[in-house]
Amino acid sequence: MCGSGAHFAKLALAHGHDVFSIEHQPKPNDSARLLGIKDQITWAYGDITNSRFLSHIIADWELQAVVHFAALPLVRVSTSVPEAIWNVNCLGTVALLEAIRLVSKKIHFLY
Repeated sequence: MCGSGAHFAKLALAHGHDVFSIEHQPKPNDSARLLGIKDQITWAYGDITNSRFLSHIIADWELQAVVHFAALPLVRVSTSVPEAIWNVNCLGTVALLEAIRLVSKKIHFLY
């Protein structure tokens, strides 16, 4: 979980909300662990660009909102591998919106 997403999760947890997050590759020292909230979050492991995966999650969980923080923000990576940045940042957004549409749930979407 990135810094911004982890801080938002900490705030949501502090206000009594359950937090569900998708992680592409588990990292031993991510921001959620550094903030001491890693064990308070329900985790799924998968690809943010996979709308089928996302549809299953949205259908199986009683989500009220989706807050989209998925990104590959590293400038040095974006200049050498721009497709990876595009896939996560743009196609990930499209996949999330499509998954919400397919499941036909009324879910708030924050990006």
